[in-house]
Amino acid sequence: MRKTCFEHESNETCLTQVLAVYERSELGQTLRHYYYKLLSSGAIRLLPVDNSSEQAYKWLSRILVEAREQDRLPWSAIIDTGRRSFQHWSYSSLESYAHAEARSGYSLDPWRRQRKRVEVWVEKDAMANQINQVVEPLRIPVFVAKGYGSVTLKNDTRKRYGDGSNFVLLYCGDFDPSGIDIERELQATLAEYGAHPIVERVTLKYEETLSLPAFAALDLKERDTRTPAFRAKYPDSKGYELDVLSTEEIRDRLLLAIGRYFDKVAFDAALQLEESIRQEASLRLAEAMENFSDAILTSGAPGCSLSLAEQLHYLLPAEDLSF
Repeated sequence: MRKTCFEHESNETCLTQVLAVYERSELGQTLRHYYYKLLSSGAIRLLPVDNSSEQAYKWLSRILVEAREQDRLPWSAIIDTGRRSFQHWSYSSLESYAHAEARSGYSLDPWRRQRKRVEVWVEKDAMANQINQVVEPLRIPVFVAKGYGSVTLKNDTRKRYGDGSNFVLLYCGDFDPSGIDIERELQATLAEYGAHPIVERVTLKYEETLSLPAFAALDLKERDTRTPAFRAKYPDSKGYELDVLSTEEIRDRLLLAIGRYFDKVAFDAALQLEESIRQEASLRLAEAMENFSDAILTSGAPGCSLSLAEQLHYLLPAEDLSF
């Protein structure tokens, strides 16, 4: 008989709680965040046996996969950046290209007149998408340290920052020996390169962990050389992962930090200028592209060795091909 490693409420009860978390904001969360929420509510109860947490996490992953496959949970409810793909995009027809080119995609830099440039750095790749959801409308870039950032990444940063006087680096990372030390090491390395930006830890902070549930705490690794310094500074604390926070909580902390360096009036004025230029450019581009599509589809592309019939196989929408 298989040994019981954890206890849980019914699958239906757990799924209902996950749906409630998602529907409050309709923002995707990591699987680990839902796991922490179910631990907090008591829907999942760990037992003092080996692998209790690991088995409970795998079980939750399995039931949420089933729920999404059965259309009981939106696929967008769970963020998964662990698997990437590289694809090639193309226009469906020459006409779609002409229409697209007639719409201006002009984009200016709305941070040029702000007193500081803001960047967000996140310790974990798995959290980058969540954080980008928050800051993308403000056109703030997100960089993934992914543990200790590479020398290449830091050198690129140094070249971008110059002396760093015009930059603010907002850091989001775990509250544990490595998460704290990564922030320290990043700032120290940039200083060695002559860049001294403002570096501000947005979350997780020590004071935030005081209200977090004990079951979400991580045991510190005694063999980790960074643990003694962490214990000396935070003698009564354990480690916590950034995933313990919801997307809404991270959003609120980030927007509060960004607000200290952000002139919304200047930002909105820049966007208004951008839109005016887009509209004017679109009018002029539409005139230039007006007869372009018809001419190519009638006579073919000048200098192309393919016959007109062969060109049309590429240039017409697939559903319009009848030859």
